[in-house]
Amino acid sequence: MKNSIIAAFLFMGTCSFAQMYGNGIGSGYGSGYGYGNPYGAGRSSMGMPSAQPREKSADEIEKERLETVSKIVEKLKKDLTLDELQVVIVQKEFDASSKKINAILKKEGLSQDEKMQEVQSINETAERSILNFLNDEQKKKFKEIIADRQKKMEMIKSKS
Repeated sequence: MKNSIIAAFLFMGTCSFAQMYGNGIGSGYGSGYGYGNPYGAGRSSMGMPSAQPREKSADEIEKERLETVSKIVEKLKKDLTLDELQVVIVQKEFDASSKKINAILKKEGLSQDEKMQEVQSINETAERSILNFLNDEQKKKFKEIIADRQKKMEMIKSKS
């Protein structure tokens, strides 16, 4: 249950764009969706039960985070027709917010609700910042993406 809540936090944030676009975020960030294994959690590539999943190193986690941010930005670049300056700005915003989200999720002593509120605040700040650099048509599309993501998050919340 805890892993699914943490995964939901990630999906609510910048990483939710990756989930929405189906580019494999579930395999990262210790989300419990298979640790990068396409056969599901706790399964080896032969489909046999495996021993304890190994913990990812800080370098592996950072590499996955950067890859995820890059995939998100590439998808938004295409969907919103971002110019190069906008790409740089969006990349920096998602990079910074994903670092903050990871730090919050690792914090001890915060309830899941407190973590959710902090993650939501980070997301809203990043979204407002990005909107400042988009033209009117891009803003409309970006708001549609955000609204779609929120609908998906509500569905995830209602299932847990």
